[in-house]
Amino acid sequence: IKKFDNQKLKTIGLEGEQFVISQLKEKIVCDIHGRINHVSLTNDTLGYDILAPSINLNNNNVKLEVKTSVQQGRNFTFFISRNEYEKGVNDPGWFLVFVKKINGNYSLLGHARTTIFSEFLPEEVDDNVRWQSLNITIDPNATNQGLP
Repeated sequence: IKKFDNQKLKTIGLEGEQFVISQLKEKIVCDIHGRINHVSLTNDTLGYDILAPSINLNNNNVKLEVKTSVQQGRNFTFFISRNEYEKGVNDPGWFLVFVKKINGNYSLLGHARTTIFSEFLPEEVDDNVRWQSLNITIDPNATNQGLP
């Protein structure tokens, strides 16, 4: 049984976010790098990690919730909070971004909206019982290539 290491998970998550920022900087012109805001460094309650110009949506801003995994294997498993999910459902500019770290190397698997798993959410039949976090496994082929 592996011991839960919250600090290690935070470090992996931060490294994944920094990797996504580096990918954004490679894809957008230098003049607008200043519009990339790593919001999770100062506020972890917004429901996303990075606010940045989109590389595909006419420079509209996108809100990116980065999920980073170090697990081997084809599928991608991640946790999503209720807050993150609700932000994603209600904001068309919100996206999940999937990053894998294997042997110290990062790779961008793709991005997606909550629709890739929303049909599988637990049904809440009583106001006294509500889910707060979900563990989800997806096939990376179900995601969109690159960054939004």
